[in-house]
Amino acid sequence: MWKEMDADTKRNVTAWLPVICYCVLLFIQSSFASPKSLPTFSGMDKLLHFGAYGFLGLLFLRAFSISSSRLETPRIMFYSFLLTAAYGISDEVHQSFVITRTAEAMDVIADVLGGGFGIFLYYITNRSVYAAERHHNRRQ
Repeated sequence: MWKEMDADTKRNVTAWLPVICYCVLLFIQSSFASPKSLPTFSGMDKLLHFGAYGFLGLLFLRAFSISSSRLETPRIMFYSFLLTAAYGISDEVHQSFVITRTAEAMDVIADVLGGGFGIFLYYITNRSVYAAERHHNRRQ
């Protein structure tokens, strides 16, 4: 089946499959009680949210960058941030229906900040790619 796919479809699958898998993983993890075996300190939960959604923001930016060559970098970054924030909000809503979990506004803030950081980190580490894209777009 993979061999029969055209190049655009393969590119889109490789771009978005990690995002989908990670979102499913986050959803499943949110369906269970918080692990008690983790080392705890004040703010540990928020740090975990920050890291998890930082990675999600990075995955969204990567996916948009690979699959949406017609979009400009600021728009890709905005869409990545928006979708990461929306997923963080939806995750907290989901947790409000799980008996052993609670929804917290501070978790959403940690999700949004983490997502923004992940997007920024991916952009900074790949800025030469984005600079080449801008140069290429100006020449057309």
